[in-house]
Order: sequence, then structure tokens, then C-alpha cells
Amino acid sequence: MIIFLFSCNNHNNNDIKSIYVLYYNYTFMATANINCDEIKKYSPTYNRMFVLGLKGDTINDVIDDHGVLDTTITDRKLLNEIKIELGKLKPDTSVISFDARVSCLITYYSGKKEHLCIGGQYPNALSYNGSHQKGNNKLVYLIKKNIQYYHWMGEENLVKQVELNDKLIVRDSIVNQYGFKW
Repeated sequence: MIIFLFSCNNHNNNDIKSIYVLYYNYTFMATANINCDEIKKYSPTYNRMFVLGLKGDTINDVIDDHGVLDTTITDRKLLNEIKIELGKLKPDTSVISFDARVSCLITYYSGKKEHLCIGGQYPNALSYNGSHQKGNNKLVYLIKKNIQYYHWMGEENLVKQVELNDKLIVRDSIVNQYGFKW
């Protein structure tokens, strides 16, 4: 029994150990393209404001819920699925610009690190270790779903997500914070 438990914890150096993800929790049109390495964590702010109203003075919460959030993917099954999809990526030399919204730092058990970037203006645009790649909707879906990327989106943005409209992907329903199911 001890041998079995030991063998379950044995990892191949080529296996993904974790993926650290930074992502914008809102949509926007940038005046200039955002590079993956420009995405830095900043938390949304919540402030209390004194407001003089017609019916008397009140205190309202003022919420700036725009930020760059972070999370780490560590689920072994999911990491294996992502590794398979990374292996399917093909270079795309037709891409001339890239506008990033999701930055992924992939760490392997060997210590090797790789970088995957997911676009914003063109939602299925990918950059892998600085090289533009042809879209892989399943890879984009696996990452976005598991970092709760879809949760904050309104209906008008959810329906524009290319990977959610791909009928070849078997996926769970997405439910946003407003209860809209896609």
C-alpha cells in the first residue's frame, strides 16, 4: 500500500506543476495593444462615500470593480488537459498585433517556465512563449472557465466569446454573476 501511495505522488519533470494566471475582470478597448508582461495585479477598490440626497444624507458604497485578478491552477487533471492542448498549438505568422487580457505563467516540475497569453480584442488570439499561435478554443475555454473569467461578464460579452460558441467543445454551462446561463 505504501508503494502505491508513493507512486501516485511521483511526477514526470515534463508535467505541469501549476499555472499562475493574471487577468482583467472587465472588458475594454485599449488605445494601444497591451503586452502580456504589462499585465500586473491590482485589486478592485471599494470606498464609502457620503452623499447628500433629496431624502436626506446617506452613505453609499462606491465600487470600482475593475482590476487585474490572479489565481493559480493546480488541479492535476485540468493541468494534464491543458498540456495536451498546448501540444496542439501551431504557429500563426499572419498575426501582426496582439492585445492581451490573460497572462499565464506555466511552471513544470523540472523548473522550466513558459508563458501563454490570451488576447482580448480577438478573444481566441494566443501567444505562446512570445510566438503567435493559431486559435485553440478548447485551451482558451479550459483556462477561462477555471479562473472564473466568465463570471463577471454580462450577457452581451458572454455571447461574443468565440470558444463558448464552438460546438466541437463539450463544456459545462457558464453562469455569470447575474444568473445568465450560456
